[in-house]
Amino acid sequence: MTCNPGYQKYDGTCYKYHPDKQTWEAALFQSAMENATLVSFHKSQQEAFVQRLIPSGYQEIIWTGLNDRITEGTYTWSDGTSVEYSTWKENEPTGRKEDCVGVQVISYGTMSDVPCTQLHNYVSRQPLEGE
Repeated sequence: MTCNPGYQKYDGTCYKYHPDKQTWEAALFQSAMENATLVSFHKSQQEAFVQRLIPSGYQEIIWTGLNDRITEGTYTWSDGTSVEYSTWKENEPTGRKEDCVGVQVISYGTMSDVPCTQLHNYVSRQPLEGE
């Protein structure tokens, strides 16, 4: 089984870094247009692989599918998978109308909740074709 063009395979899933800055909703929509969703993390090795997709020196947040848009303080992945792994930065999440979660690729403890209207690059994930 192979990934669609632009996607890289890791552990049975395909991932793609998008260098265009979007709001969280626009990133989710653009991912859906490629039959994908925003990235969700379920183990540290997966997060480490995704971090290697990001250009070196990039210091901003990358959107993930994690959010608490429905119920404040109850985080869910946009792909519907369960939240069993997270790497929140110290003093995060803060709430305060920050309903979408991004990761910084420069250090461990990378997740931060931020306003969904901010513009950030993002990573999409999709199943391998034919699976």
